[in-house]
This record gives sequence, C-alpha cells and structure tokens, in this order.
Amino acid sequence: MADKLSSNSSLSEFLDWKLFRKYWYLVGLSTLFAVSLAVAYLAVTKPIYEAQVRIVVQNLGLGLESTNLAKTYDKEFLATQSEVIRSPATLTRSLEELPELTDPAKPKTQSEQVGSIAEALRVNPLAKTDIIKLTYQHSDPQQATARLESIIKCYQNHLRELEKSSASRSVVLLEQRKAELEQDIAQLQQDLKLISTNTSSESPEVDTQSNSMMEVLTRRLIEIQSEIASLTVQLDLLQESRNSGRSQVHSTNSIVLKEVERNLNAGRTDLAEASQIYGPSHPQRLSIEERVRMLESAHTNESAVLQVELQASLKQFQKEEEALRELIRAENQRLKTAHNIQGDEVQIQAKLAQVSELHASIAETLQSMKLANQSLANGDGSIVVSLLDEFVVPQESIWPKPVPVLVISIVMGIMAGVACLLCLAAYSQNSPKTSIDNRAQADDSVQADLLGQIHALRREIQDMKNPAEQSTRQKTYAGEEQG
Repeated sequence: MADKLSSNSSLSEFLDWKLFRKYWYLVGLSTLFAVSLAVAYLAVTKPIYEAQVRIVVQNLGLGLESTNLAKTYDKEFLATQSEVIRSPATLTRSLEELPELTDPAKPKTQSEQVGSIAEALRVNPLAKTDIIKLTYQHSDPQQATARLESIIKCYQNHLRELEKSSASRSVVLLEQRKAELEQDIAQLQQDLKLISTNTSSESPEVDTQSNSMMEVLTRRLIEIQSEIASLTVQLDLLQESRNSGRSQVHSTNSIVLKEVERNLNAGRTDLAEASQIYGPSHPQRLSIEERVRMLESAHTNESAVLQVELQASLKQFQKEEEALRELIRAENQRLKTAHNIQGDEVQIQAKLAQVSELHASIAETLQSMKLANQSLANGDGSIVVSLLDEFVVPQESIWPKPVPVLVISIVMGIMAGVACLLCLAAYSQNSPKTSIDNRAQADDSVQADLLGQIHALRREIQDMKNPAEQSTRQKTYAGEEQG
C-alpha cells in the first residue's frame, strides 16, 4: 500500500513538473506585462523632489531690558512661529513674490494655490532646541528650493513689519500721553502759584482740624484715582486680550484666571507635541484638543466674569470719587469763606507729584520705544531668524524610485504566473479526461495485484505437490538473501 502511495505521489509530481514545462511561458508573459506596467508608470509619473533647510528662531528682544539678555528655547514660542510660517498671510506673500507654475488648461485660484503650497510644506520644531526644520516637496527641484527660500524671506519680512507697526503705534500713543501730562503739569503749577499768591496776600489763620480733614480727603481721592486708573488699565488690557486672542492676565489680580491661563498654556503645549506624534483622528490627540477647547471656553468665561467685576468696581470707585470731589469742593468753599485755601495747595501738590512721576515714567518708556524703533529701522528685530543650512537644489527624487518599483513588479509578475499555473493544474485535475485516465490507471493497478496473487497461489500449489523442489527453492531463497 505504501508503494502504491509513493508511486501515485511521484506520478503527480511528474505531472506538475510536466505542466510547468508545458506552460512556463505564462510566467514569463506575466512578468513581462508587470514590468511593462512599471516602466509605463515610471515614464508617466512626475518625480517628486524634496528641498529642506533648518533655521534658528530666537526671541532675544532688542537689548533694551536686562530680562532679555538670557533666553532659552520655548515650546510655545516655536509652535507659534511654526504656525506663522504656515499661515496663509506668509504663503500668500510667497506666492505673490514667486508665482506658481500652473497648467493653462486647468487654472487655479489663489486660494487653491496657497492650499497646494501648504500641503507640500512641512514645518517641524526640533525638540529641546531653537531650531525649526522646513521641507517642501515639488516636481521641479529648482522650484522647490526657490519656494522654500521665498517662504523664509516672506516670514522674516512679516515679522519685521509687525514689529515696526507695533513700535510706531506705541511711540505715537506715548507721545500723545506725554503731551497731555505736560499740559496737566503746567495747569497744576499755575494753580499752585495762584494759591500761593492768595495765601501770602491774605495771610488767614490756619484751621488745623480743617487742614487735617482736607489731607485725609485728598489722600483718599488720590488712592481712588489710582485704583480707577489701575482698573481702567486692567479693563483695557483684558479687552485687548479678548480681541486679539493673546493673554495678558499678568496685569490682573485674578488667581482663578491665572490658573486657567497656566492650564491652557500647558494644554496648548501638549497639543502642539501631540500634533507632531499623532494623526488628526488619533484618540489621544482628540482628547487633548477637547481639553484645550474646554480650557479656552473656561478662560473666556472667567475673563467675562472678571470684566464684569472690574466694571462694577470701577463704577463704585467712580461714585466714591464723585462723592469725594463734592466733599472736597464743599470743604474748599468753606475754607475759602474762612480765607483758608491751604487744603487746595496740598491737593494740587500731591496731584502734581503724582502726575510728574507718571510723566517721568512715560518719558523713560518713550525713550526706550524710540530706540527700539530706530533699531527696527536699522534692520534689527526682537525675533532673530538665522539659517543653519544653505539652500541646496535636490538632485535625487524621493518618489518614484525605479529600482524598488521594478523589483516589486517582477515579484508580482512571477506570483501572477505561478497563480495561473496553479489554476491550470486545478483545472486539469478536475477535467473529465483526467478523471478517465486516473480511473484506468487505478483499474490497471488492481488487475496487476490480482495477477500477482494468482501467480503466488499457483507457486504454492506446485510446492505442495513436489516437496523436494520446495526445499531446493527455499535453499535457493536463503542463499540469495545471504548474498
């Protein structure tokens, strides 16, 4: 039975090899077809080149403050600058400076061209450094390098224009405020001179109690005016923060808002890191984005609550200021009736000292802003952008690669040819002619077994009839086995 199975296995292997020798050209044809498709793909597909460059972006300031002398890398700052580079404003300027080569038959709008540039541009801040890596992919290597150079140039110009515009507006506002304070100082000095003249000419008897009351009212009025000025500044900064999207909670006294701001900055930092690691639909990134949205909503609500509280406090202080002014006016009237105007002199002197101090502070700030504006006009800037690499035109395309494409096509062609041979083998085994041949071969093997059994029985009968011949045959068999 084992001999029968081995013979059938050898026969099937012989038939498979015979089928392969008969239809081997199918493997060659499928391989040739796959290679032809690969060659056609390589001929039709435009190669993609990638230009890359690294830049160092540092917020060093203009050297006008000692706090700007030492700077380290800042994740939030680099993430913000990466978004500025990818912003439509920067890309639109680059497109205007270096127009994109488009097919005249399929014209694109400016927004579509900006979207194409944004898809081909990759901006990645390197961890724990001040370095940002920029890559741009294009079918033309010259165009890829030129586009990358144009984007960096437009980004630098955009930063300079923003800083110049901000510095110019600050200088104008500070000059206006300085002129107003100078007018106030002149008016107060004139009032003080008039009061001194009246006091020296009339020489009234000083009322100590009234003088002390006037000092208390004056000090309280100055404190309220200071509180009103502080609340006004906080409200202006809070409104500017809500309009521009920048946080300035360092100017407020809200502990809750500062805590929300710290959590929001941490969430934005985590989101910037997750956007470099996970995809847009990754659960981790989606959860971080949801947390950032919740923190932004909480920040907005807390800012609104703080604004309402500040406005209420401001109205209360304004009412108190009005009441104090009425009291001071009444006291002044009483003092003038009694020929005592010393309280007015103290009030004006205190206000004159306050206004003079504010004027000196604004003059110092104005001088610093003028120096900063002059530095910006000379080409300097608080944000320094420098190149680490030179702009090099890429020589090799990143896709398609001829060797991998041809190797993959050859392998796929061989696999397709082998699959065809397997299908032919399965079809030949299931065909009627093959079934009849297999059945005939099985019948022949059965007949051969029966004939062998008949010959063996005939030999045994003859041995039983002639014992001497049987013993001789056994000896012959024994000798053959020993040999």
